[in-house]
Amino acid sequence: MIFSKGRRKSFYRIPLGLLCFILISAMLPLPVPTFSYEARAAEPSYWASPYLQDMVDKGIMTGNENGNLNPSDQITRAEFTTMINRALGFTRRGETEFEDVKSDDWYYRAINTGAAEGYFKGVGNNLAAPNAGITREAAVTMLGRALKIQPNPRLSNNFADSQDISNWSRDYVNAIVNKGILSGYNDGRFIPKSRISRAEVAKILGSIVGNVVDEKRQYRLDHVAGNVTISTSGGGLKNTVIDGDLYITDGIGNGHVLLDNVTVLGQVIVSGAGESNSGASSVILRDCDINELIVDTPNNKKISVSTQGKTIIDKTLIKSKAFIENNNVSGIPFANLTVDAAPEDAVDFVGGFSNVILKGKPNTLNLQKGFVSNLTVDEDAVESKVFLAAGTDVSKLFLDTAAEVTGKGSIGEAIINASGSSIEQLPDKITIRPGVTAKIKGQDMTSKDGEESSVRPEILPGYPKISDENLTSAKATFKGNKAGKLYWAVIPQGFADPSAAQLINPRLNGSVVVSGNQNISGAAETEISVAGLKQGTDYVIYGILVDSRDAQSSIRYAEFSTVDNTAPIFTYTYTEAKTSKNETTGDYTYHLDASATVSKNATVYYMLLKAGSTAPTANDLVNQRMTSVSKGSVRFSKNIMDNIAINNLQEAASYDLYLLAVDENSRQSPVVKKTVKMSDTTPPELTSLTDTKASDSITFKYVPTEDCAKVYWAIYYTTSSTVAEIEKETRFSDEGLMWYETNQGLIIKGTGAIQATGASTNIKATAGKESSFTVSNLGKQRYYKMYMVLEDAAGNQSVVYTMESSTVDTDSPTEMLQFSSTDGKNLYVGTPDSPTSVSIVFSETVLGNNGGTSKYLNAADMTDLSAWIKLYEGNESAIVDSSRLMPINWSLVKRTVTPATGEAPERTVLTFSVSNGNNTALTLNSGKQYTFLFTYNPAANIYIADLSGNTMKKIVTASAAGGNFTSVTDTFKCVEPSVSVTSPAGVSSLHTDAEGKTHNLDLTYRVTPTDSNKATDSNIKYDFYVASDKPAIVNIYRQTKDASTWELLAKDVSLTPSKNMSLEESISITRAAKGVPVSSMDYNNQTFSTMANGYDSGSIVIGIEVTQYNYNAERNTWNGSMTARLSCITGLADNLYRKANSPNNAASTVTSVGSADDKVSFTDEVEPVLRFDNIKTGATTMDVQVTCDKDVTLYWVAVQGELNPSLRKTTNQVFNYIQAQGDKTNVYNYAGTPLEVLESPKIVQITGLQPKTEYTVYFVAKSKSSDKFTVYDLNDSASCRDTHGNNQFVKGQTTALTAPVFQIVTTSGGSNFYVESVDSESDGKQMTFRMLTDLPADVYWTVVTSDNHSRYSNVVAASPNEIASPTTKSTNGGMTMIEASGKNTSSQAPNPAGLYETKVTVTGLTQDTDYYFFALATNIVDNSIYNTSTYPQYINYGSFVLPDKTAPKLTDMALVWTNKGGGNGTLTGAVDVQVNFDKPLYYKTDTDNVAKKLISSIITNSSIWNIMPEKMSSRNLMGGTTELNRSFTVKPLLGRGGITGLNIKFTGVDSNYNRSIYLRTNGFYFCNSYGTSAGYLRLDFNVSGSGDGASLKCTARLMPSDGVASSAVTQTAS
Repeated sequence: MIFSKGRRKSFYRIPLGLLCFILISAMLPLPVPTFSYEARAAEPSYWASPYLQDMVDKGIMTGNENGNLNPSDQITRAEFTTMINRALGFTRRGETEFEDVKSDDWYYRAINTGAAEGYFKGVGNNLAAPNAGITREAAVTMLGRALKIQPNPRLSNNFADSQDISNWSRDYVNAIVNKGILSGYNDGRFIPKSRISRAEVAKILGSIVGNVVDEKRQYRLDHVAGNVTISTSGGGLKNTVIDGDLYITDGIGNGHVLLDNVTVLGQVIVSGAGESNSGASSVILRDCDINELIVDTPNNKKISVSTQGKTIIDKTLIKSKAFIENNNVSGIPFANLTVDAAPEDAVDFVGGFSNVILKGKPNTLNLQKGFVSNLTVDEDAVESKVFLAAGTDVSKLFLDTAAEVTGKGSIGEAIINASGSSIEQLPDKITIRPGVTAKIKGQDMTSKDGEESSVRPEILPGYPKISDENLTSAKATFKGNKAGKLYWAVIPQGFADPSAAQLINPRLNGSVVVSGNQNISGAAETEISVAGLKQGTDYVIYGILVDSRDAQSSIRYAEFSTVDNTAPIFTYTYTEAKTSKNETTGDYTYHLDASATVSKNATVYYMLLKAGSTAPTANDLVNQRMTSVSKGSVRFSKNIMDNIAINNLQEAASYDLYLLAVDENSRQSPVVKKTVKMSDTTPPELTSLTDTKASDSITFKYVPTEDCAKVYWAIYYTTSSTVAEIEKETRFSDEGLMWYETNQGLIIKGTGAIQATGASTNIKATAGKESSFTVSNLGKQRYYKMYMVLEDAAGNQSVVYTMESSTVDTDSPTEMLQFSSTDGKNLYVGTPDSPTSVSIVFSETVLGNNGGTSKYLNAADMTDLSAWIKLYEGNESAIVDSSRLMPINWSLVKRTVTPATGEAPERTVLTFSVSNGNNTALTLNSGKQYTFLFTYNPAANIYIADLSGNTMKKIVTASAAGGNFTSVTDTFKCVEPSVSVTSPAGVSSLHTDAEGKTHNLDLTYRVTPTDSNKATDSNIKYDFYVASDKPAIVNIYRQTKDASTWELLAKDVSLTPSKNMSLEESISITRAAKGVPVSSMDYNNQTFSTMANGYDSGSIVIGIEVTQYNYNAERNTWNGSMTARLSCITGLADNLYRKANSPNNAASTVTSVGSADDKVSFTDEVEPVLRFDNIKTGATTMDVQVTCDKDVTLYWVAVQGELNPSLRKTTNQVFNYIQAQGDKTNVYNYAGTPLEVLESPKIVQITGLQPKTEYTVYFVAKSKSSDKFTVYDLNDSASCRDTHGNNQFVKGQTTALTAPVFQIVTTSGGSNFYVESVDSESDGKQMTFRMLTDLPADVYWTVVTSDNHSRYSNVVAASPNEIASPTTKSTNGGMTMIEASGKNTSSQAPNPAGLYETKVTVTGLTQDTDYYFFALATNIVDNSIYNTSTYPQYINYGSFVLPDKTAPKLTDMALVWTNKGGGNGTLTGAVDVQVNFDKPLYYKTDTDNVAKKLISSIITNSSIWNIMPEKMSSRNLMGGTTELNRSFTVKPLLGRGGITGLNIKFTGVDSNYNRSIYLRTNGFYFCNSYGTSAGYLRLDFNVSGSGDGASLKCTARLMPSDGVASSAVTQTAS
């Protein structure tokens, strides 16, 4: 590292002796001269030169006034202390009490700091001897103390004169010698008492301290052979290996240090740092490998050390107060940790630790979090204290001396080797040396107690023992291996075993009958009496032993039974009939299983009889004398289920089983009877199955062999897949019945059926009787398969019976027409190569009858078919006209029969191919109607009928053949002819005429006829019509047949949006213009069926050239689009002519058969022209008035000065520059807003400019209809004009920022007001203020309350700063708290008067309170600019009061009633009432509806009061009509702001009478200041009781005009 002259703030390597010399030099007597770097250390050959020079380079050692270091001179104690402080960064201050050190001595601060750091001790007698020389042993001792090097008490013979080393320094000398830092003279002596020279100090100090880090950063030193010292907070090391020691000195103060990937082969001695750093530890060791860590701080200072990553520390010694934290990601960093701190220096641990020893002085260790594997309190650490926080753990605790262990943490094993220890916890295992005692968890323990405490509690084998079982009680004996609490519970046998938790808390187990707990010793048995049991019941008693550490034994139990003297009873019986099948023979056997449980051991006698037989007696059962189906006896055990099996019983037979239990004392149970029926395994069968048919239903009748609980059936079409599935199986038949043995499930579910009962059928049947069911809603003349399954009450299902049946046909057949290539009932007529067709589809299979012979239509000959079916052109009425009879080529008619599907039966279908040529069944024309006829002539036996003989539906028609009855089909129509019109036509849009002139065909159309055209009548002609959405003049062309060129059809055709233009008419006009005589439009050659004949492409291509657009013939100025439609119209020639001459007529006589739209867009290629006028500049804005001759997008940029000439040579360069700027400062893009024509100028406002700056604004106008820009002549930057001579740039200079000025808002009473207040909320809690300024402004405002406004009585006293930054005002001078303040911004756009409005809404105000509003208008760009010249232009203020809109309310009342009177009519009772209101009272009257403040003279005027009696007794309180006969007074009560209460007094109320009176004003109402009425005051008095016990109740109400009290208060007086 390279150092500059003087002292450097960096790490540096300092030899020990040199550092001593530096310290001495730094502590010269005041005044201290300052010497330069050129101080002369010594000659280069001098042995200490490198050490001295290093000290000088580091700024620690300086020379005298002559620049000499004097290395051979002795160093004083003061000088040496100064050098240590500088080298180690010590700055701590203390109070020095040495008598020979004065505050004005140059070394005062150094001695002060050395004493505070604990290394400077003085020479005794309170003397420091600062100017005395320092011996070699004293220097080493002071350095050892300063660096916290641990003294080595080992006796040393390192030197020949070791015996001369003082006791107080010997240990430090040993320690430093052992580190290899210090050696003696060549003769083997140390000479401890000799004075040390400056050169020796430099060498010793430099060797010990080594490299010094004193800058706030991490250093990477790689490898250091010696020591390193860190003396500055924030300093640190990374990626460094240190062979020697690392000192973290108290020079750090309360700072922090980070070591990252540092290896220290010696010691890391930490004596400085703070307790925490931003919540983390102050010394962080991250991924470090440290041989030994020592923490030793001065003056009881606490530091924190934290390991991170994978740090490893072999040995750790804690000598002072510390917080040690293991935050490693893996492994335990502290392998062996020793705590040897003072008693007052508590050490806190967090994390995991392996081996911890408390050694030496009494120590205090707090394990706040984590664990310690082995914790030892050494025998020298007497009276040490250990605290284990909740959740912590010590695996092994060794107490080699008396110690105190507290807390909630756990201890695995405690090994106690000395008496006097106490442990608050109970360790899992306790080992106490014999003869030693300790208090553990409040219990004094010996070695035996500890051994017993460590054993797991157990109830000894063989326990509990049961004895003395009686009817309801027993005794249980327990014995355990140690003392503890026994928990026991009794549960009936058969219930689940209880858990340990349930034994300890029996309420958790509802099966517990009785329970308890008691303490037991480990030496004797404990007997428990169990009572409250039931006789004859089996029980289990359970027990668990819990010791003092809450360890639990295994659960032990014993079973027992109470004595039973009752008769046996059956607690459970169950009988079941069972059936077995022999799979070989298929035979069934039937047997009975009976299960039972008896309440006690007993013999069970049984007897099985046929149901309904005489019941046996108990003796019959015991003696087994009755004849029975089966009988016997079985031995049953108590409460154990057993079985009785009886075989070889009869199918479906019912039996009675009798049971009797007899115990060993011959006590008998009641006889139990159980009835059971054997299974029925024979399925039902049918004896007959028939059907009855109808047109849409079938009824099936059947007779079963036995009663059927359920009858299932399902019916299917014969073609159903389910039918196929069923009939894959073998079908059986016998005596007219057919059945299948499997697939019952398909029928029961109704899988795939048309109709079915489903599994939830409710059909039943009786054995031998006929039953039936009907299947309705079936198709007519259809065949079906019906399947059915029978099920008896036992669930036996029959085979699947089946029957085929059908419905009856009574309806006439019908027909319908189907088409291919069709649109509804319209038929597209095709060519022979692509025929379409029409089909007659009959509703069923039909036959034709001709002269008595019937034939299927699909097999009849052409003669018969032509007799039955005919085709006429036209609708139904056409069949009377034989001339409309159309030929049918029956040889080409396809005749088929479609198979039945679903409800549809087989159908006969006749299909006729259709075209307008040969080789087709029907020859039809486009646009024509046709109708088929079916002959019905019963006289001649000519008709069509179905298989049941039902003939076709008849319609009476007078036919040309002589009035035969006929049936006709619906009329169908052949589709009108059509064309396909597409656009654009896909041809070249350029055409060169014979004169070589090129024409642009803007619109093209291709007209292609469809096949239907060829089937069109030759009288049908066509024309083309053209329509446009814009006014235009066009030329119309047609491509020649060989598509080689174009021919002009019509010239200068005028198109308007409101008119369709006939092409044929346009052609006629063009011919007339050319002198070609025409008499009318020529449609003779416009035959529709041949319209495209001869054209190579098979299409006619029409092209349109636009010559004028929107009345403008200058094509390059056109801008916009035009859509034109070409339509093809067909009809007779006369109708087309009428259509062309009168487009609104003959609309129904012609048809549009196709159309298409084509669109052309035009681009304006003429450059726009700009003009700039009325340039107005402000402080930060520039307004430019721009006009243009067309719609454009205007781009612009404002730059300070001018653009570089290289950037404005062409328009594109300027445009590209603008686009590249984006949103940079002073660059503005005004794109996307089209400007109007010259007559409507636009104002371009440029904002965000700098005040008092010259700008040039460059404009580029881009046409909205093209990519062309306005062309600039920008090569001449002076003129910069476009081709039209217009300037294309604007220059201007912005003005300075000015302060906005408040303007007059309103005028009233000849006064001008600069602020206007508006009550914006009806609740009266907020106010809105409106102000106007001449410029946009930020308005600061504040609202204050004031009783007399004296603070702002002179507005100048309110400074702008007070308004912009309001603070709470004192109450002096009437000023109270600031209610609200803020800043609002004015509108950005001016109003019509050119002023800017600011609105401020203040909320949270109080009604009827005086406020002052102050405002300050500041420049919106710079709020520090405001007007300070005059008021009110810079400070705006006004006073206001929020109107009170809520009516007054009563708040409380006081009532006094004295001198009640004796009931003798004296009326001496006096009433004193005081009512209070929530606000000052105002009043108004009926004649004057204006709120006035209530004053004393008004309220005390008795003329306004009227006392009105209500429900009065014989006495009247009024003398005369309007006044009381007793004194009546009203006194106002004054509050803040006016009268807030009334005191009313009168006499005349005694205890004999109850009365209610009104106290009200006459036409006089209370209200608030705003005029909101509260109504009149009403007082109701009511006396209850009599004599001295009477009480007076008074209710005061405010009564509005609606009679409903707005508020009320009540009081009672006795």
